[in-house]
Amino acid sequence: RALPSRQAHSGLSVPRAPPDETVAIATGRLASGWHGTGAGEIAGWSGHWTDQPPAIAHFVGGAPAGGKADIMQGLGWWRYEADVVAYAITATTGKKAGLALPPSFFSASTQRGLLALSGPAAVIRTSTAAEFTSRFVEMRVWMLKLATLLQRTAVDAQPDCDSPWVVSDSATGNRGRGYKRRWYTPGWPWPFKQGVGVVVGQCWFGNGATEAAETATECCSPIFGQIKGVKCLDVAHRMVVEHALRDAHAAGNATQLPLDALVVDGAIDAHKLRALGERLTQQVVWVAPHATSPLPRIRGISRAEQAQLTKLATGECAALLDTH
Repeated sequence: RALPSRQAHSGLSVPRAPPDETVAIATGRLASGWHGTGAGEIAGWSGHWTDQPPAIAHFVGGAPAGGKADIMQGLGWWRYEADVVAYAITATTGKKAGLALPPSFFSASTQRGLLALSGPAAVIRTSTAAEFTSRFVEMRVWMLKLATLLQRTAVDAQPDCDSPWVVSDSATGNRGRGYKRRWYTPGWPWPFKQGVGVVVGQCWFGNGATEAAETATECCSPIFGQIKGVKCLDVAHRMVVEHALRDAHAAGNATQLPLDALVVDGAIDAHKLRALGERLTQQVVWVAPHATSPLPRIRGISRAEQAQLTKLATGECAALLDTH
């Protein structure tokens, strides 16, 4: 570098000292990602977003876990008002916009409200992931049929947060310590083929309750990896009910479907169900099937209702309408 004396003789000015600089480091409390993590990093996979949510969440690798809409709904971060805007964009421009709500939610055939599970059957407790997936799909199809006749949107069941199939620290090769020593990914390892896991959120109507608790408690929602026959059913996330019942009027007027009164010779009478559905004006209707008994079949589904169901169970899920 030229000496100052030489610069002065050459007519060049002496360079000024650079100004002081301030450097900011983004910690996990500011920005975090849904991706693999090592010890000490706060990230979505390890579940610590539940107790230490970041200000900015980046979903890298979220698609194999069901997509950011499923993850954000389970965490209780999704704003369903955004779906109204997204649906309007799709309806007016034909352009695809991200929706968390099932498309049928905006259909004229579902405008009576929501149909959600209550009681012990609302939380599925199984020892293996395969058993959970089988029961979850069975419940989805049954709720879809019931809701179609009631002209409502069906809402999913939830898994038990303490299910033994939820990925443990040891299953990841001890890559770090997960929230409550669990990792909230749909199986292990990435890219989560044929896997299922959970995301932890907060519920006021957890464990099948029909009345709000004094304080919210932890509840879990399923997230599925690359798996067939699950995601092609037009059913709403359980957190939709939590969102709807924030309204005091909706919460106070929710009612229970008298399931036993609708069963004739071991099956739900479709005619009775339709007639009752016309009288139910509440935004949320609860249904409590027996948790340990087979779900009652619905007898007398019309051709029009069957046609509607085929729109709600697409692709490989269409065959499920005949087997459940």
